Amino acid sequence: MDKEQICIIKKIIAEQLDIDEIEIKNTSNLFDELGADSFDIANIISEIEIKFEISIPYTEAKHIRKMDELLNHINDKLKKLEK
Repeated sequence: MDKEQICIIKKIIAEQLDIDEIEIKNTSNLFDELGADSFDIANIISEIEIKFEISIPYTEAKHIRKMDELLNHINDKLKKLEK
């Protein structure tokens, strides 16, 4: 995953949570540190799916708690598209 893709993801999260992108670290807990709830995460996932043309089923998304987990999951999905 390149820096541009990470910036896009951070922008989506920042807009949904009404926070500054600078607050989002790769180690940030989306719930405890950034204040997201399950509705926010659903909206974030939906925006990411649209932007990157991937699918993240609820059964997978419900286990994502931290920013690095989200980035790794998206990266895995993007790699599968390249094949």
